[in-house]
Amino acid sequence: MEKRILVVDDSEQTRKNLIEILKNARLFNVYLEAEDGIEAFRILSKEKVDIVISDVIMPRMDGFKFLSLIKKDRELKDIPVIMLTIRGEIIDKIRGLEIGADDYIIKPFNSDELIAKVKVFLRIKALQDDLKTKNIELEKLSVIDHLTQLFNRRHFYDCLRKEFKRSERYNLKLSCMLIDIDFFKNINDTHGHLVGDLVLRELGMILVGSVREHDTVARYGGDEFAVILPQKNGDGSKVVANRIIKTVEGYQFAKNAELREGIRITVSIGIVTYPEQKVADYDEIIKLADDALYSAKEKRNNICFYSDEIKKSKIKK
Repeated sequence: MEKRILVVDDSEQTRKNLIEILKNARLFNVYLEAEDGIEAFRILSKEKVDIVISDVIMPRMDGFKFLSLIKKDRELKDIPVIMLTIRGEIIDKIRGLEIGADDYIIKPFNSDELIAKVKVFLRIKALQDDLKTKNIELEKLSVIDHLTQLFNRRHFYDCLRKEFKRSERYNLKLSCMLIDIDFFKNINDTHGHLVGDLVLRELGMILVGSVREHDTVARYGGDEFAVILPQKNGDGSKVVANRIIKTVEGYQFAKNAELREGIRITVSIGIVTYPEQKVADYDEIIKLADDALYSAKEKRNNICFYSDEIKKSKIKK
């Protein structure tokens, strides 16, 4: 991986000396230069950098102000910063360390010391980057369904809660779908669970391809899926549902050498739209979508919107 360093000093000769030492040690692939904090911060906003070496005393913006800006920036705060100072300026050292400097090098600097300190912070930066990558992977695992690679139920609840609050606050439309594969048990019983798993994965792909990029598709559980459609009214969500129905009916699922014609399936979809349906919270949206899905399966209709008719039928029961 390409290693990059930014050297900040108003003295061109100092920058040249530093870079020459580092080049001889072959620690970096890219060497960036700036003559003050303003130019340096502009570079950091555009370029990925692994380490910064910065002088303290510079025109326009000194090293302390530059360091303070780095440590306040969420994207930059973890970049190691080594400050350059004149021998004996203890107050400057203390001030820099309090702001967030990782270390100091005293002018005139010793080549071996410079190289040793830079190597240490390169190792620290590599460990930090590795930790960040692993944390991202762990976060992904906590919200992704392993089988389908869709969002899981936990993330679906979290997204629906946020979207409902947003829709409620700004008076926006919001639709939610629950989708169930009809007679999915027969697929598992006839063809086995591996084929059933493949059907689930392929249906997940169809759902993702049927909605907008900012819509949310999740595996709700078993053979049920959920879709959140922000700013979609009843008519808009019906268009999406019909698109899903049509694509599913024309698709050959789990097609392989043994199943040359694939498996044909159908799905049932329950839809609830806010604020057409008056609901108190996002939990009620899920409940009403589930009622609509049950009605769709019971009546063998592909699509069913929650309505007063469903509400009355539940009261009678």
